Amino acid sequence: AVVSTQSKQWYQRRVHGSVLAIKYQDGLQVGGAVSKLFQRPVPGGGRRLESVSFCKDGCRGENYYNISRNYATAAPTSDYVDKKLEYFIKISPTPISIAEFIERGQVPGKLSEAESYTHLVQEALVRLSHMISEMRQFPNELAEQKDYQRVLSEYLLTYTKLLHFENKEATTKNIREAVELLIDRKARHRDTVPTMASACMDMKDKYGVSLDEEDCALTKSVQYCLDRLYLSRISLNMLTNQHLMVHGYKKPVKAQIGVIDPLTDLEEVVRHAYSDARFLCEQCYIAAPLLNLRTHNLTSPNNSVSVVHVP
Repeated sequence: AVVSTQSKQWYQRRVHGSVLAIKYQDGLQVGGAVSKLFQRPVPGGGRRLESVSFCKDGCRGENYYNISRNYATAAPTSDYVDKKLEYFIKISPTPISIAEFIERGQVPGKLSEAESYTHLVQEALVRLSHMISEMRQFPNELAEQKDYQRVLSEYLLTYTKLLHFENKEATTKNIREAVELLIDRKARHRDTVPTMASACMDMKDKYGVSLDEEDCALTKSVQYCLDRLYLSRISLNMLTNQHLMVHGYKKPVKAQIGVIDPLTDLEEVVRHAYSDARFLCEQCYIAAPLLNLRTHNLTSPNNSVSVVHVP
């Protein structure tokens, strides 16, 4: 858009239902307020305004300025979803200890399926809200990659579907539909880690970033964001699997109480995790560090180290 600073008036232009309003004065005193006006997703547009830049139009004269709107891609959302995200991120996730997981899965009648359903829906909405809001704050270099946008869009899809159960009573029909959604959610987000790894590689190729440089500010920022994402993902999977296993929707594992193993072999878990991580690293980065693992049971030297944990 080209405007003249000689006209002292309001200039308005609609972008997907949103109004860009700028008050022009002789000195063209505009700028930061315009950028702040659009620091949110554009409803239905799949974009958000990152900044507004002004420069003189040399072809038209010094009293004319070009307005350049710079957009960043964002997953499609709606005003309703955005309001729900804003509401739920004000609520802190409820901490649940290993002892509580065991008690709920072991003591008959401690937590009915209806109560578990109600708690799970609300807690999943809170945790997904925090996860999605944090993902939207990822560095721009990573956020502009298609694989990142795919992961974010999939989580927004899950979140939108889960919102339908926010105020639904714990009837047999609603519980069954919620379980189907939970199973579908697990399948949809199964490839989150390798997909994000692919996004990191695309970012590396585009910007020439060395992911091995620990002093690189971008590398630190990306690593912190990914750690937060994966921890949130683990907590959601724990809540989901506990409900599915305790209430008979998923085949239980022998000697486990839901997702909890009272005799988790730490060395076995670490080696299994390393094996998966090594396969992923070699697939995405062509290399992987070696594992040097030693364990020592101080109280019982002849036995492996075991704890009550999630295998």
